[in-house]
Amino acid sequence: MKAKGKSIFFYIILAIILLIVVTKLSSYIENKYPVDKTAVARILYLPTGNYMKLLSFGYPEFMADLLFIWSIQFIGDGAVVDRYDYLNNIYDTITDLNPKLIDAYRIGALIAYYEMGDMKVVTKILDKGVRNNPMNWQMAVDGGFYCSEQKDHEKSKEYFLQAAHIPDSPTWTWRWVAAENYRLGDKKEALNFWKTALETAVTPTEKRICEGHIHDLIIEIAMEKVEDAVAIFSSFYYRYPNSLSELVAKGFLPHIPVDPNGKVFLYDNATGKVSPQTPFSMYRHIK
Repeated sequence: MKAKGKSIFFYIILAIILLIVVTKLSSYIENKYPVDKTAVARILYLPTGNYMKLLSFGYPEFMADLLFIWSIQFIGDGAVVDRYDYLNNIYDTITDLNPKLIDAYRIGALIAYYEMGDMKVVTKILDKGVRNNPMNWQMAVDGGFYCSEQKDHEKSKEYFLQAAHIPDSPTWTWRWVAAENYRLGDKKEALNFWKTALETAVTPTEKRICEGHIHDLIIEIAMEKVEDAVAIFSSFYYRYPNSLSELVAKGFLPHIPVDPNGKVFLYDNATGKVSPQTPFSMYRHIK
């Protein structure tokens, strides 16, 4: 046991010494023989994860930590103008060495998003992290936020739905699934997910938010049914129906829908406009 401890200590010291030597040597060469920083970056060669594992003396996680620390310094060196070209390769190698290094996926994706603006690299890094860590919700949530900000609500919904199904994920992930469905125009699916969000809500504030969205979506969905019936009626008769009752009488509606408070929708037969008697709860409906 003592021999094993001494062996581990030896390799750790050796790795640190090698890192210091390489850093000092690199600095000496750059000062002694000044070259274009772009060229320095372009000749940089980082072996793949499998080769790096052979160089890690059986401690790939430790090697991954060293590379992760180095990567922050390298990516932060503004003089290396093409440093971002290597970002995917660098973080791919780090996470090959240690697939459980969550920070590497998140930092790599963060840099790819805010510094590179490259969603392909962002999703490639995060998708690898999600595959390697199926019980960690953080990377799926990161992907959801990035995609939502880019208006890719379909992909955002997928990420948040994946996160929501992971045990111990925040309850608000279900609210994001519902919100992304709403942004996609699928109000019925949004309503279902808001109901799920209400079931998993913990605090009174969370419950109030969910109830407000459910209330408003019930109104919106019912009102759209009436508006669609009015539009179909007018395409048949080239006029607006005299009343909502006429829509039922002529088979355009099975019955007159009501809002959550049991009130019938207001209808203007001169314009065909339908409006609710009960006010909407959420901010998005306030004009």
